[in-house]
Amino acid sequence: MRSSAIRTTCTGIAALFALLALAPLKAADSELCLGIASARLAPEHSNQSSRPLPGITLGAGIKLLQRDEFDLRQQILLITRGGRIATVGDLYLHNITLYLGTPLVASFMFEPLHPAALELGFQPAYLIMGINDLGVIQNTQSLDLGLLAGIRLEFSSCSLTLRWKQGLRPVVDDHRQHSIGLVFAIRMARGES
Repeated sequence: MRSSAIRTTCTGIAALFALLALAPLKAADSELCLGIASARLAPEHSNQSSRPLPGITLGAGIKLLQRDEFDLRQQILLITRGGRIATVGDLYLHNITLYLGTPLVASFMFEPLHPAALELGFQPAYLIMGINDLGVIQNTQSLDLGLLAGIRLEFSSCSLTLRWKQGLRPVVDDHRQHSIGLVFAIRMARGES
């Protein structure tokens, strides 16, 4: 498990550098992303309670397409998520996971909302490692899928996004993961239009 996690982490870091190497392309803007989030594991078929745990996001993105009030972005992110699941009485099991996320996000800018944009997207995320109070999590799914929705505020060289992620499949036992977070992005290169 550990060598697989190291391999996946190295692959993710290499992918981040490869994405940043694409920055000089004339048709694209690249960005560095840093974020915080609060994730919650929601039980699907049980009455177990859960509480959110904070997480961080670090990565890069590139604008694939831009047309007037629409743009399409691809990001590669290292994401920590977690949740506290009630076990017995007041005892909680703390689950923390590290994912390599590859969200594809479409942004729509409307004149009355300018400089704000509505974001919708899809995010597959691949498990690098999962740990809890007892050690390595054995019952974690290796692929997490989620729908994204958010509001992005655009500034001249950066953006701030409030984003909600709705988990589409269970990631730990029968728990889906939902999160809300802020992502701050700094543009690295401005493409020519």
